[in-house]
Amino acid sequence: MFDVFQEVRAGDLEVYNKFIDNIDINIVNERGGNLLHAAISYRRNDIALDLIRRGIDINHQGVNGATALQYALELKQQDMAVAIIEAGADVNIRDSHGNNALWTAVFNARGNYEMVELILKNGGDAFTKNNAGRSPLDFAVQIGDKDLVSLLESSN
Repeated sequence: MFDVFQEVRAGDLEVYNKFIDNIDINIVNERGGNLLHAAISYRRNDIALDLIRRGIDINHQGVNGATALQYALELKQQDMAVAIIEAGADVNIRDSHGNNALWTAVFNARGNYEMVELILKNGGDAFTKNNAGRSPLDFAVQIGDKDLVSLLESSN
């Protein structure tokens, strides 16, 4: 049986180009992720960009409510994060834990703040609390990252 998600994971553009026009690009897998989630997870950026161009649901929430933007941020794929935002992604969608894209960027920053700045510049809120009652700013304070705290505080 043909598995479209396996083909996206494999990243063979010749095979991809043969089937992509004949499927619903918003199909989801057994975990609720769409093809954009798969392409980003397996670093198939050429396929991800094509899916965005074709109009895939960029705000679709897959496993645990995570968006493709959150996947890109977690995997430190800044170019993909930019492309998803430019396509109109909502940076304030919350996953099942109440975390939005800024939470994901802050949690994965590790001294590199470019993606945090990207989300802030596009409407991310450093003060929005998740299901545990903690904001991205609270997390930055907890880990003692003074530069990150300063960046988040100045975003208000």
